[in-house]
Amino acid sequence: MPMQRPVFMFFLLTCFISSSHLKAQVIFNGDLENIDPKTNMPVAWTNAMKGGYTYTLDSNVVYHGKYSICITSSDAYPYGAINCVIPYNFTGHTLQLKGFIKTENVTNGYAGIWMRVNGIDEFDKMEKQNLHGTNDWKEYTISMPYNSDVARSLNVGALLTGKGKMWFDNLRLYLDGKLIEKVPYKPVVEPTVNRP
Repeated sequence: MPMQRPVFMFFLLTCFISSSHLKAQVIFNGDLENIDPKTNMPVAWTNAMKGGYTYTLDSNVVYHGKYSICITSSDAYPYGAINCVIPYNFTGHTLQLKGFIKTENVTNGYAGIWMRVNGIDEFDKMEKQNLHGTNDWKEYTISMPYNSDVARSLNVGALLTGKGKMWFDNLRLYLDGKLIEKVPYKPVVEPTVNRP
């Protein structure tokens, strides 16, 4: 079931706003192993759109390491999403996000990992792959162009639309084939506003 445009635009706005409220992190916490004891969730991961969905750290159903994140639908809200903001600018041309997903009874929608480059009108949420039903752990990949001249920050995450349950684990982000943790970066500088 495709996301309706107003809901989808609100989702993008929420992701962009959340990027300005997170502390900067140098390393992408894609393996979900660095846990914030205050929230009991992986460091730098937040609910981008909660709706009628729950987000839990799972130590029983994992692909790699000690933890995965589980997203579960609890009512008919269109979708739930969780994201991690990487507030840096990199030099490169092609981004690739890889991660493992497991699903249970996903109906009237799909599960996926997603990626957005703030400053560029590029967004991939795996909708075309139409991952639904019940599936064991499998690796999925999405890619998009990157332009350091206009890119600001990166948002990556996972989402579930419709009913059911999904787990994701062991996300890796690459720029031109190199792990993002090994790519030189510079912090995003917010534009100054001249006030009278």
